Amino acid sequence: MKRPQADIARSMTRLLTRHLPTLALAALVLMAAAVMARPLPVTAAELIMFEQRGCEWCERWNAEIGPIYPKTEEGRLAPLRRVDIHEKMPEDLRWLRPEVFTPSFALIHEGREYGRIRGYPGEDFFWGLLAQMVEKYRQAAADAAAAQTQRPAPGQCPPSPSQRGRFEVYADPRKKAAIRQQADEPGFATIAGVVLPRRQAR
Repeated sequence: MKRPQADIARSMTRLLTRHLPTLALAALVLMAAAVMARPLPVTAAELIMFEQRGCEWCERWNAEIGPIYPKTEEGRLAPLRRVDIHEKMPEDLRWLRPEVFTPSFALIHEGREYGRIRGYPGEDFFWGLLAQMVEKYRQAAADAAAAQTQRPAPGQCPPSPSQRGRFEVYADPRKKAAIRQQADEPGFATIAGVVLPRRQAR
């Protein structure tokens, strides 16, 4: 016996109403997972080439370096971007110092320049100076990563340089005595050879 359409509709409504919160929560979880799985955009470094029409040395660079540069490690690290010195500087490069000599090459990343090559007298000259610029950029990136890992936890403030020495433990009795003299200053106390603010020493 067939059920009336009204009964079927009521049954479906009750089913959806009962499980709607669970379905909504599952949808939110899936959306959050999709967003978190999406790779974060990474801004690559760029090698800016300043050029102009009729530049003989620009044409020589294009013939000797241009075809192979994108295939090199340097080319993958810092793709080439051309800028005509007689045209308006691109909006995102307005901060970059303009150039009058061509060809010239500037290695940049996130608003900072890591070196510039002015002129092109040959392949060896170009690759040697570019290697120095790339090494400077890599060192800066490594220093930034190290500084990021050494940051204090949220809500935790490192001691100031003027107070950092007062929180050290010394085994040498003479150093302990010197620290105890420092601890005579208002607001500090010595416990087991360690100088602490009096609020922590209580």
